[in-house]
Amino acid sequence: DGLEQSIDPTRGSRWSVSLTELYNLPATVTVRLYEAGNRTAPIAETDVALAPHEQKILDPIFTALGLDQADRRKDRTNVQVVVVPKNGNGVVAAVAIGNDNVTGVTTRYVLGPNGGVPATGVSKVAEVPPPTVPPRRRSVH
Repeated sequence: DGLEQSIDPTRGSRWSVSLTELYNLPATVTVRLYEAGNRTAPIAETDVALAPHEQKILDPIFTALGLDQADRRKDRTNVQVVVVPKNGNGVVAAVAIGNDNVTGVTTRYVLGPNGGVPATGVSKVAEVPPPTVPPRRRSVH
């Protein structure tokens, strides 16, 4: 969730999706976009075939999925991108990349899970701190 499309290139963010095959095997995935008010029927989708170790970048994602045409272009917020496996034995890593048109700040979100398990949309990767070790106590004699 959280992708956006703006008809004004001086505001909002430009979003792309990077797809990389990891296991040296061919794979095809389906990339879908859902609007905030309807998460059951995609507003756009496309199949992307990847050769072993190939990377493809759908940039910007809205153009790659045909939503930048005059009759389909509009301001959109909170768009969900979903990547699901279609066929092949490869494993695909997918990353959504947002570039703020005003500040230039880049944000990346790993899409997961992938490679045989239906994707759940964007999931933010959280930092996992190392486990804390309780202090040792010496016994008093």
